[in-house]
Amino acid sequence: MKTELKLEIIQQAAAYMQQHNIAATQLAKLSGINESYLSNMLRGIFTQKTSKGEVSIADKWFMRLADAIGYKIQKTYWETVITPEFREIITALEEAKQHTRSLMIIGNTGCGKTYAIDRFIKQQPLHTYKITVSALYNLTDIINELLHQLQLDERGSRASKLKHIAIRLRDLKLRFQFLYGAIKTSICINHFDIINWFQFLYGAIKTAQHYTKQPAHFQVSIPLWCD
Repeated sequence: MKTELKLEIIQQAAAYMQQHNIAATQLAKLSGINESYLSNMLRGIFTQKTSKGEVSIADKWFMRLADAIGYKIQKTYWETVITPEFREIITALEEAKQHTRSLMIIGNTGCGKTYAIDRFIKQQPLHTYKITVSALYNLTDIINELLHQLQLDERGSRASKLKHIAIRLRDLKLRFQFLYGAIKTSICINHFDIINWFQFLYGAIKTAQHYTKQPAHFQVSIPLWCD
């Protein structure tokens, strides 16, 4: 990858951070790039000191950063078609976050729910958390995943964990409200399995609303069976 393209990606990343009021640490989580690597990249330093000496930061990290901020660096031969269903999901997510509402999205497997949620998170990364679960997950697993994303201790009872989450979300709200004005937190739970989903959703919605007073979005896939 040429240096000019790397600099263009960094410029776009800086603009993305300013537009969405996010720090480098949040961009690192969103992109999955090591914070030390990203810090150097954002400062225009494309090398990293290691135990084996100074090495160049691999192109894959610049590509991952570009993908995280939605910046296309390669020609696309198969463009994504924005369907009415996609617009409907995005609009519902935006309204739910804006008005602090809980939302449940139900649709057939492959109709684009996960893609829409990922696009929504890229558009509104500040205080938007995504948890992908399976049939093996229970409410404690979901709580632990949220604790991990909020950088909180995962030890303790379920009640104490939920209180810690609520306190952290309130602290974040107050801190960023002082800096940027009113902010909204959104928790997206990406649920792929229909097994026991009624009980799962009921418990998760009641718990999230009671303790955090924040909107929670739940995505459910209904498997399609073909003969």
